[in-house]
Amino acid sequence: MIKITTTYQVVSPESAEVGDVEDQGFHDEQGEVFKTPQEAADFITEHYAYIPSESPSDNAKWWSTDGDEDYTTGFRTYYSYHIDTDTDTLKEVNSILMGQ
Repeated sequence: MIKITTTYQVVSPESAEVGDVEDQGFHDEQGEVFKTPQEAADFITEHYAYIPSESPSDNAKWWSTDGDEDYTTGFRTYYSYHIDTDTDTLKEVNSILMGQ
């Protein structure tokens, strides 16, 4: 079983100036459950999360988007998709993501 929960961070022009975020928290705390590493990797890819939490990315515990900007306010919202599974399955999901 692979569970993926989603968090978000909102960065405003003002919060960016001081290196902080305007708002953050869970977007989907219950998460989505997947049976296979391919299904989990497809879910992350479908949400345009291409930035791994660490390098080398085979150890990444989450993948993030590069942010959606609201051009009227200047606020940018980032989403992170957190993978909860055993180590071997995590490495398999990350291997698929690195190959896409």
